[in-house]
Amino acid sequence: MPNSNKILCAISGGVDSSVAASILKQKGYDVIGIFMNFWSENEGNSSNKCCSIESYGFARTIANKLNIKLYSLNFKELFRKKVVEYFIQGYEKGITPNPCIVCNREIKFGKLLKIAHNLGATKIATGHYARIIKKGDKFELHRGIDKNKDQSYFLWRIPASSLSSIIFPLGKLTKNAVRKIAKKHQLITFNKKDSQGLCFVGKSNSHFLSKYAKKLLEPGDVVDKNNNIIGTHKGLSFYTIGQRAPEKN
Repeated sequence: MPNSNKILCAISGGVDSSVAASILKQKGYDVIGIFMNFWSENEGNSSNKCCSIESYGFARTIANKLNIKLYSLNFKELFRKKVVEYFIQGYEKGITPNPCIVCNREIKFGKLLKIAHNLGATKIATGHYARIIKKGDKFELHRGIDKNKDQSYFLWRIPASSLSSIIFPLGKLTKNAVRKIAKKHQLITFNKKDSQGLCFVGKSNSHFLSKYAKKLLEPGDVVDKNNNIIGTHKGLSFYTIGQRAPEKN
């Protein structure tokens, strides 16, 4: 039978998920920690920052500190099919894909929610900076109050029907406040640097695509609306619609 007090909390080994788990524990939840293993190029020496051996070590230490169980789940094949292949195919189509949105929908708030129910939990929680607000009989996804860390954009494809089963403990906190909480409760992740960029890419998008989508690195002409050649490019993977800035090498 589902236990309304039991909750699965994704713990990645970073400060955000550590504090999320700590807050839930303080509120009296029966917290089960989940460390998710995603696909990596180098299985023996993971290049995926989210699930490296070091990250698992931090997650394990946090779980021991909070006296909660921690399970390590293998999502590698699902992640490769749903997220990595989507990323490569997006670049091949000339768009700028956002694999985090797909990962959140298909894995973190898709597959994980099913696992939670199988373990008798009614809710899942993560360290995302976002809020879920109940209005009448409906639940809505809202931005986190920290405008610099808000992650609602990466969560917009989560089905509305799932929102009632999700908790974001950091939604009403700033990043600075989260680090202070971590330090106050002596969590070893209090000063750990934030991870930036895509977790599975490594050095750069172009470096990754040079291995898995080599045809994108073929040089070609740059033409204007009148089909006049105005320059050359190094390969399509360096230039995609919607990218924030040219990628440096």
